[in-house]
Amino acid sequence: MHGNNSGLVSALLLAFVLVAACSEEGAGAVGDTGGAGADGGGLGGDLFAQEDTLQPTLDLGADPGTGGTDGAAGDNGGSLDTPPVDSGTPLGGTFGAPCSTNADCDSGYCVPSPGGNVCSKQCESSCPDNFKCVPKTNPSGDITYLCVPGNLALCDPCTLNADCNDSNETGNICVKFGNEGSFCGVPCGVGKPACPNGYACEDQVDPESGKGSKQCVPKDGKLCTCSQLAASQSKSTTCTTKNFYGTCSGTRACSAKGLGECTALVPKAEECNGVDDDCNGLTDDFQSTAKCDKKNEFGACAGKVVECVNGAPICDAPTPAPETCNGKDDNCNGKTDEGLCDDGNPCTKGSCNTDGSCKQAFENGIACDDNSTCTNNDKCNNGECKGTGSLACDDGNPCTKDDCDGGSGCTHNPADGACPDDGKPCTQDICKSGKCEHPAQSEGGPCPDDGEACTQDICQGGNCNHPGVADGGKCLDDGDVCTQDVCKTGKCSHPGVPDTTACADDGNACTADQCQAGKCAHPPVSFTVPCADDANQCTADVCDKGGCTHQKLGSDKSCLDDGDPCTQDVCVNGACGHPPATNNSGCLDDGILCTNDVCNNGKCTHPPNSKPCLEDGEPCTLDVCANGVCSHPAGNANAPCADDGNVCTKDVCQAGKCAHPNSANNPCDDNNPCTLGDYCESASGNCKGAAALKCNDNNPCTNDTCKAFQGCVYESADNILCDDANSCTTGDKCIGGKCTGVGTKTCDDGNPCTTDNCTGGCKYTNNTAGCADDNNPCTQDVCANGSCSHPASNNNLPCGAATGNPCVEGLCMAGKCNGTTLDGKVCNDGDACTSNDKCVGNVCKGQGFKNCEDGNPCTADSCDQFGTCVHKSADGQSCVAKSGDCPSGQCVAGTCQSKAGVTCQAEYDVDLCSSVQVPGTCSANGKCVAKQGQSGFSCPGCNGICLQCTIFGGIQIKYCLAF
Repeated sequence: MHGNNSGLVSALLLAFVLVAACSEEGAGAVGDTGGAGADGGGLGGDLFAQEDTLQPTLDLGADPGTGGTDGAAGDNGGSLDTPPVDSGTPLGGTFGAPCSTNADCDSGYCVPSPGGNVCSKQCESSCPDNFKCVPKTNPSGDITYLCVPGNLALCDPCTLNADCNDSNETGNICVKFGNEGSFCGVPCGVGKPACPNGYACEDQVDPESGKGSKQCVPKDGKLCTCSQLAASQSKSTTCTTKNFYGTCSGTRACSAKGLGECTALVPKAEECNGVDDDCNGLTDDFQSTAKCDKKNEFGACAGKVVECVNGAPICDAPTPAPETCNGKDDNCNGKTDEGLCDDGNPCTKGSCNTDGSCKQAFENGIACDDNSTCTNNDKCNNGECKGTGSLACDDGNPCTKDDCDGGSGCTHNPADGACPDDGKPCTQDICKSGKCEHPAQSEGGPCPDDGEACTQDICQGGNCNHPGVADGGKCLDDGDVCTQDVCKTGKCSHPGVPDTTACADDGNACTADQCQAGKCAHPPVSFTVPCADDANQCTADVCDKGGCTHQKLGSDKSCLDDGDPCTQDVCVNGACGHPPATNNSGCLDDGILCTNDVCNNGKCTHPPNSKPCLEDGEPCTLDVCANGVCSHPAGNANAPCADDGNVCTKDVCQAGKCAHPNSANNPCDDNNPCTLGDYCESASGNCKGAAALKCNDNNPCTNDTCKAFQGCVYESADNILCDDANSCTTGDKCIGGKCTGVGTKTCDDGNPCTTDNCTGGCKYTNNTAGCADDNNPCTQDVCANGSCSHPASNNNLPCGAATGNPCVEGLCMAGKCNGTTLDGKVCNDGDACTSNDKCVGNVCKGQGFKNCEDGNPCTADSCDQFGTCVHKSADGQSCVAKSGDCPSGQCVAGTCQSKAGVTCQAEYDVDLCSSVQVPGTCSANGKCVAKQGQSGFSCPGCNGICLQCTIFGGIQIKYCLAF
């Protein structure tokens, strides 16, 4: 906090704090036992001493040397440097008066005390009671002896003895107060000052050395509180909470509100939550028999916690599911497949197959009711309820329908339809109004055939008559394709069909097969009609005068190839001939590149040529044909040829060979990075460097050399003295190729109220920065004159809720928040994963946590900063797979997959058998695959497993489960 009332507030604070220290006794008079200061005279008394707060007393009495022990003046005849001190509040700036900076004190020295900074004074050997004379080093380096309060750290929270001892002190011990923590004591006993009010001198054990020591500790087991100095320094101590489950460690610290509560957790039974609940150093080391269950809208299944993943329990309980046909209790209610396969038929009993389908077994012979009054003795038979007896309702009349009515019994209702035949083909036999009648058939209706194809068989006037049909009607076939079969005047006749009508084939391809004058004839066909092939390519096979002939073909017709490329293959006078082919036409290759392959007078010849021929691989020769063979004479003078790899030579053809004369004009590289100006030497034909390369990186911490195949190399030269040009480093030397300062000038004076820097030496400049917060909204926390001060400020300024704490509201007054705690008030703790946030002990806390459990054993469930449930895959963790055959699984990509290779029991439904189990091995998809059959049984011809079971009636069957 910030303000400008430091002087006024300090005076008010001193008046408030020192009121109990005021004494009406003056300095020790002549004749007193101890003189001034011996019994707390002068400014002595119980300054800051309040037994309830257990803060050490501070006596501001005169030096012990100001009075004698014999009632006279001291050795020097009385106090020479300390005037009598009037009782009451020290005047501003005098010894013991409150201060903020050295400038506030007449002596120029402001020192800390348990109740805040007070003015000190110089000393030589002794100081008033509860003060001690100690050396202090001022900024210039000189040593000054000052009176500073003793027992400065008494009852402060601590961790080590060093936390309790000022400079040059060693006797104060960090005393252990059980689970409450550790607090500073001060030595007491023979030859040492008495303990302040509210403290007792008791035996204690030094926790660091193990030796005994008498120390001032609070009386009657009271607990230390925090002094103003300890609160400003936020001193803390470790503390513990212990019970049946274990011991948890935490801290408690001083603040403007006093000594805080211990932050240690309360030990409890270990749970699977990612927290070390019993504080034994292990997280989630729960009992292996811990029970758990999985619940959802279908039910609850019990199991055991098999492991924890990221604070989430992995429960081996199956997940409740709707009951399905599988022979399992899916919803964990103690019943299996209940009510799933009831088809409502009293004559069947339903059960589930392992594949999820239903099967119904017949309940034969069970009494039932078929809901018919016209039957009796109803029983179940093959899944149906049927009556085994019925009423006889037949009245013998074919023209009535005999039935049974559930209410009236037998019924005989008139029924239309046929009745017994009267033997007359041209009458009807029909039921009408319950009686059989025989009216005449319709005129022209069919009646029995008289066997004549050219007459009609029709009813006329109730009788069967046979009048003739119209001429031209179809009648019986006489089997001759060259005649017609038609009716004429009531009789069947057979006149001839039209000529050229096709008739029976005589088997001759050179005749036509057609009817002539009612008979089948075979006249010859015209010339050029194809007939039977004589297999001669040089004849045409055509009909002539009713016979097959073979006409000769000429040379315009090709025939069978004789395989000679120098002959033609053509027909000659009806036979295949082979005259000579055209001269110079191509023929068979003799395989020689330097000859031509051509026909001459019907023969294949090979005259020589002068074509280019095969390359001999030599660039300095020609490759041409001569006299039928490939030759390679010298050629290509001065043409480029194969490189000899030397940049200082030419590579050219000379006299048919590749030559390499030296050349002084070519650029080159001698492959040596340590030379410059490389050139070709004409005499030797070699590449040489004209000058040597010099290497220098201007770094005093490297050795500079040039190495073949590497070039310039700069190797570190360590431990050589050098200068890194930094005035704030010391011991400069070469390290790793760099000039490095080994030491650094320490310019940190440990004071946050000075700005420390090194520019040509250490410099410390006072600043006005903010300093350690005393956690009091009603004070300023500012640096002034090189030290941290906390003057009261902001009177009547709202504190608590108005400054961000919704659980406290009030106003600042005299450096304190005069606030009221709002326990139970609804608030927001800023955590999206908590619920029912309320004020508890000045702090807004959530009373519940969002449940992010998704029921998946292969995810780690948590709540992120936005209140969103996060489910991360817990791959590699063991889990329980959904398969009943192969439950042992492992988490992969957030799902539980069965482990392959695990021994299991495979179940099979075998026709009428119930489920049969055989040993098997789990596959990667979670199925149990059978690996062997039951011993003692074999099935001939079975490529698989032979199973046996007993069905109804005690019948045993064997079944081959094929692979």
